[in-house]
Amino acid sequence: MKTIAFSVYNLDAYSGASMQALKLASELSFHEIKIIFLNMTTDKTLPLITVIDGFDVVNISGRKISQLVRILKAFRRYSISLLHCQGFFTLPILVSFLLGKPIYLKTTLMGQDDFNHIIKHWSWYDRLLLNVVDVNNTLTSQILKINQSIKPNIQFVTIPNGVFINSKQATNTFRESRLEFLYVGAMVSRKRVLETIDFFIEHYSHINNTSLNLVGPCEDTPEIDIEYVQKIKNKIKTHNNIKLLGKKGGKELEHLYKSATVLFLFSEAEGMPNVVLEAMSYNCVPITTEMGGAIDDVIENNIDGFVIDIDLKESPAVSKILQISENYKPYHKASKHFCIKKIAKENCIVYQKLS
Repeated sequence: MKTIAFSVYNLDAYSGASMQALKLASELSFHEIKIIFLNMTTDKTLPLITVIDGFDVVNISGRKISQLVRILKAFRRYSISLLHCQGFFTLPILVSFLLGKPIYLKTTLMGQDDFNHIIKHWSWYDRLLLNVVDVNNTLTSQILKINQSIKPNIQFVTIPNGVFINSKQATNTFRESRLEFLYVGAMVSRKRVLETIDFFIEHYSHINNTSLNLVGPCEDTPEIDIEYVQKIKNKIKTHNNIKLLGKKGGKELEHLYKSATVLFLFSEAEGMPNVVLEAMSYNCVPITTEMGGAIDDVIENNIDGFVIDIDLKESPAVSKILQISENYKPYHKASKHFCIKKIAKENCIVYQKLS
């Protein structure tokens, strides 16, 4: 059985790319592939090895030399044959190259780890390590164009993120008597949570039986700004139909997706936003901005969701939202293009070519 190391960031925290890696890993287990995780974490209190969802997780933290040793030992202990990076991680890529192991790099976020950003803003040795990447999954067609222009000799694939699909997820049972709106993500400024609240207040809060649930971490993650969270709390104080629920998962989050008719996401930038795919798998209608072009490969505007201008001045009509929902357009899009079974098979083909 082939062993692949998934290099991820803060698997122990609220990282969309890391959660996507867990989904993919669980599906790859059906393809006789063993996955272990190299967790590049900021939490120095974690033990060397933990287990998450049945997968061994080697926690990499501390000084660079300590990280390097841990990665080397992991490669030897697990007989790793291939490195799959969910984002650009210098030390795992370096170790994999020195040991002669193939490197599969997934670009996760436009303006953070796309090749143009790495060339302009990262260190000279990171720029050099781009040359040792065997395959780059660009995630979206927009990132493909950018990365190809920088490193045309690398092999490129464009494989989107995936979600679990179950026809029982797509239901309007909970939505008959009220219109629920949902935001899922960290309570941080780059996600434009305050603007999301304002958008709901201006365009939808006056409608009878409407509500907005804000779901995501408010503390205990490196990115959280307590002052920004307090601004959110202050803004919703006088609005009884807006609730800050904090971080949710499992059955609680599933119920929120099932109950919601609409998902809002107006981030400054995203890679391929997992929450939009998750919402669509529950037939929840997404209303988003372009987010730097990240959404172009996900939503067909006015067909299975809405892509509005960044100024948030326009608002889709409720009648159009309900029409899309009643025709199950979001669910059908997710099941056809973003089913995790399909995504896993596409990744397996790449792995086999690298063997």
